[in-house]
Amino acid sequence: MSVGADHLAFLRETAEQTMLVVANRAIDPSCAASVAASLGALGLTATSRMVDLLRGGECRVAGLPTITLEPGARVWELPV
Repeated sequence: MSVGADHLAFLRETAEQTMLVVANRAIDPSCAASVAASLGALGLTATSRMVDLLRGGECRVAGLPTITLEPGARVWELPV
């Protein structure tokens, strides 16, 4: 999906689930824009629900750009 100087974002797909993996070394606005565009291309809408597999909880695609700015690693399960 996206690779930059301070971030990496990719999809991991199996027959049962699709996961979005994002890792940031620093705050990188280009990561959020790229991930949002890619999720839109997959047909996900702003109200699509994603489950945070590492930290628990969930978010909507609309909230993802703010979350992907944070340094660290995140893994979300996307709706299939």
